[in-house]
Amino acid sequence: MQAQSACENKLLRDAQAKEVLSGDEYKTLQGVAMAFGLNRIPRLYLFEGGGNSYYIAGSFSLDGRGKILISRQFADLIGGGLAFRGVLAHETAHLVVDVHGDTSCDQWVMRDPKIEEAADALAAATVGFGPLKAFLIRVEKMTGTTGGETESRLQALEKLEAQKNGQR
Repeated sequence: MQAQSACENKLLRDAQAKEVLSGDEYKTLQGVAMAFGLNRIPRLYLFEGGGNSYYIAGSFSLDGRGKILISRQFADLIGGGLAFRGVLAHETAHLVVDVHGDTSCDQWVMRDPKIEEAADALAAATVGFGPLKAFLIRVEKMTGTTGGETESRLQALEKLEAQKNGQR
């Protein structure tokens, strides 16, 4: 636990991350946490510079809340509303899957498309398909790419949504 805590503190300090404790971004996170049935709201941090969003591996097991970091640039580009809710839901899904701290702060895992799709699926099942699709569509527009990982993730979500709708 001490190593995890030290790693998290260093990561936050190096990123010069600032915790968000109020405002629209925090209210959105509160709603996502409620949808996931979390008793405690994850900590949300914004940092300057490039990058997008991620969670600190193992952080949920340390404090029962977890930590989500989002670059200010990415937050501004993604915009508020539905797409931002999708980002937070996706990162929260990673946090709750890593509830036992199987991955620690200093273990950087290559983004596995299957793990990303699984986080999308859990988030969509929790907050609905709209936010995740809005997030992925916005990323696709930002990057200007089609046929890549984002499109694959969108297709996987649409397939899940069709299956869910077919079960009704």
